[in-house]
Amino acid sequence: MSENDNRVPSALVAVGNKALAVQSETLVKRGLALAKSLQFPKALRESKPSKEQLEDSARFVDRVGQSRQLLGNTDGAIAEYREALRLNPDYALAHYNLGSALCDKGDLREALQEYRTAYELNPQNPDYQKAYERLLRKTLR
Repeated sequence: MSENDNRVPSALVAVGNKALAVQSETLVKRGLALAKSLQFPKALRESKPSKEQLEDSARFVDRVGQSRQLLGNTDGAIAEYREALRLNPDYALAHYNLGSALCDKGDLREALQEYRTAYELNPQNPDYQKAYERLLRKTLR
């Protein structure tokens, strides 16, 4: 893998981090403005990111992880998937993707747990069930 192979994900991370920073700065500024006007409860509420904002951030970070994994940067992908899950612990796709990256690294026990969590969070997704069952059979041999 050449040095250029990591430029696209790094550029995505830079743009995404800038967008997240601007979004956070906007929330903080709004909270400070409300605090200055002595509206403390409202300031606290409005200076926190919403659940939707955290979910959007988690989706973005997960996509960066997918890019890193496709480029063969498994360790970078794992770090991104873990960050996505820090932002949204119930994000089934990030659990599934983390399981995939952990499989690539040979950490089958942790991968199995991530596949299981993805399946538990979204039992309607047949890919999650197949990945979990396939790895379970493999680890039981």
